[in-house]
Amino acid sequence: MKLVIGAAAVAVVVILLILVSGNPSDAKAASPERAPAAVPASSRAAPAPIATDAGKAGKTPDRPAPELSGSTLQRLDEILAEAKVHYNEGVKKRLAGDNSGARACQAEAKKLLDQWENLIQPQLLWQEEAELSGWQQPGSYQQLEHAYVGFASLQKMVRMGGGQ
Repeated sequence: MKLVIGAAAVAVVVILLILVSGNPSDAKAASPERAPAAVPASSRAAPAPIATDAGKAGKTPDRPAPELSGSTLQRLDEILAEAKVHYNEGVKKRLAGDNSGARACQAEAKKLLDQWENLIQPQLLWQEEAELSGWQQPGSYQQLEHAYVGFASLQKMVRMGGGQ
């Protein structure tokens, strides 16, 4: 008896769903789909690079920002790329069953991430204070903010992968 009631309840739910959603053929007849207009490759906008001179507006800082040069930002990118290589090698080794090799690769990635963080510790502390206080920030700090997102993501993956 319970089986019959359950089957009837399922049938009622299915019928209600069909009635509520309507007939798909009616919807197509009422609003014909348009083909998307082809956009020529020459008119597509290229992704805009991050501006180096545009800073973040805000109050005047209580103390000046520590210097953050383009070469430092480039070095940060290089360190992060190298750490990603070690992380990926560690993942491949772990999938292949080489746990000790994977831990060694993850530890190397962790060392590089620590180096990344130590390289710009004063700038990170100043930027944190600037964000919390609503200070103006130079454009290079906007680039640092974007780089930090990638750093934090990789740092989390390395920690979860055994890089400690």
